Amino acid sequence: MRGKRFTVAWFFVLYACNLALAEGPENSLSLEGFHKFAFGDNPVWSSPEYEDSHWRFVQVPGSWQSQGLRSDEAVGWYRIYFIPPDKLKDRQLVVSLGVIGNADEVFLNGVKIGGEGAVGAQFVESPWIQRVYRVPQGLLKFRESNLLAVRVMNTRSEGGIIEGKVLIGDSWDLLVRKLTREASKRVMEVWFFALLSLAFLGCVFLYDREAKKKQYIHVGVFLLTLTMLYGLESLVVYQGGLKTHLVQRFIFALLTFLPANLLIFLISIYREPFYPFLKFLVSFSIFLAFGFLIGPPGSVFSLLTWLWALLVFFSGGAGLFLSVRAYLRKAHESGPILLGVGGLFLGLSIEAVHALGLGGGKTVYLFYVRDYEVAFFMTSLVYAHFARFTRIQDSIKFLSTRVLRAYEEERKRLSREIHDGVGQSLLAIKLNFQMKEAKARIQKGVSFIERESFKQLISEISHSIEELRYIAMDLRPSFLKDADLAEAFERYGKKFQERSGIQVKIHAEGSMEAPLPVKDHLYRIYQEALSNVAKHAGATTVEVTLQARRNTLFLKIADDGRGFEAPSMLKSEGGLGLSTIKERVELLGGMFRIVSSRGKGTAIHIEIPLED
Repeated sequence: MRGKRFTVAWFFVLYACNLALAEGPENSLSLEGFHKFAFGDNPVWSSPEYEDSHWRFVQVPGSWQSQGLRSDEAVGWYRIYFIPPDKLKDRQLVVSLGVIGNADEVFLNGVKIGGEGAVGAQFVESPWIQRVYRVPQGLLKFRESNLLAVRVMNTRSEGGIIEGKVLIGDSWDLLVRKLTREASKRVMEVWFFALLSLAFLGCVFLYDREAKKKQYIHVGVFLLTLTMLYGLESLVVYQGGLKTHLVQRFIFALLTFLPANLLIFLISIYREPFYPFLKFLVSFSIFLAFGFLIGPPGSVFSLLTWLWALLVFFSGGAGLFLSVRAYLRKAHESGPILLGVGGLFLGLSIEAVHALGLGGGKTVYLFYVRDYEVAFFMTSLVYAHFARFTRIQDSIKFLSTRVLRAYEEERKRLSREIHDGVGQSLLAIKLNFQMKEAKARIQKGVSFIERESFKQLISEISHSIEELRYIAMDLRPSFLKDADLAEAFERYGKKFQERSGIQVKIHAEGSMEAPLPVKDHLYRIYQEALSNVAKHAGATTVEVTLQARRNTLFLKIADDGRGFEAPSMLKSEGGLGLSTIKERVELLGGMFRIVSSRGKGTAIHIEIPLED
């Protein structure tokens, strides 16, 4: 349920961030409608004296692709004529052109008043910026015709003056709209980076927890590519002045490499063979990425864009095929990954369709589509990551429970074998020697040394029988069923003190009644902890504190020994006993903490929840 609420909230935020302010300011003049347009690039076209009677009319706003405008030229010019009303006099005016794809320069009556991105061979895209440019004082002619010339470069996706209010008006109102929109975009970017970071950190976490499996490297590389791509295209990077032409080429290379990265990621997680067709797609993707990186001329760039669009179709189709096949095989977590891959493929396909000029006259704001496709894919991937982790943790817990249960059964079996087998045999041997010793006392000719030898043998056998009884009881503490934990700890502590010479102090507070499985695990933890003290600590005293408060059992075992570096010991083979303790605590749904440092002893803290 939480996952569903998070997803709904996430897409609500995206939707809210992308809402444009619908109404224009009151003190403004709309420039929307049909205006002159031509493909090509000539600086003279910014001049009011230029004769443009042969130019076509296009709708503003509206993308080139949605109006069926086709050309090998990447640059086009708008010439917008208007007569400003007197009500705009004595005001600080700005020109608002909405969103432009992908870079622009704006001239008013032949004078450049602004621009976003960079137009020309060293182009830089700026698709996210709301175009608002200040009108210099004295440049605007009232009650006369004015010319607004807009030079636009379209490098990919949709081109032209795409959407938003196109007008000239009061600077305060329009700047507020611009800042509001850009603030919303930055909020959205924070959400994206949070989601991407969460997915990447989840991948690193799973890589560390699952014996550094290679598939997480591929997932990590894919996420890193996606993060870099989104980061370099972000509003923050652009407004920070970090987006140069070299960075722009690198963005195209990353975008081209993304389909290959997706295929490698899917092949890795689904453990599919690297078919020749897939190898070709990956190699072709790398080749195209290199082509974009070296900065091709305009005609070659257009060809590479077409090839990239075809690559998206074929790579996306291959990715969907792998995902659907994995889903039909009922592979783990294949459902959410299939949804994510489908959403990503749909978004990239829409962008590729428009790159090929096959949009069917429909305006699709692709920079928004990309937001939603990435958000949907990342949400699906994060869900799949944590579903996988939860499944693996449940499997580990189930297996650990079975192993410990088998371990306890084996201890019980050994206890019975010792008691009924070896113990009984030793008892029979002892009785036999006692009979022989009795005969030796009454028989003549038996020396004193022989009689004493019988006594010594009987004593040693008695000691061995006692040892075996102790071992059998230690393996199978049947008294746990009727005794509470404090009594069981006290009993074992006395025997441990007799054997090791280490003093054990027990402090118990509250009722120590607990379910038998809990008592059994805690008793084994206590045994293991005291065994570690005897083997490694060099301690003279162990203090054990048992407390029962609010349906929680607290256990602390502290010694005054030499101590150790806790984190390194837990990871090493020498920390096997501590790892077993930790496993038992986690199986009981409890918390385990160890505090230790060299020369300052060791304290184990355990909290176990008890059922009502």
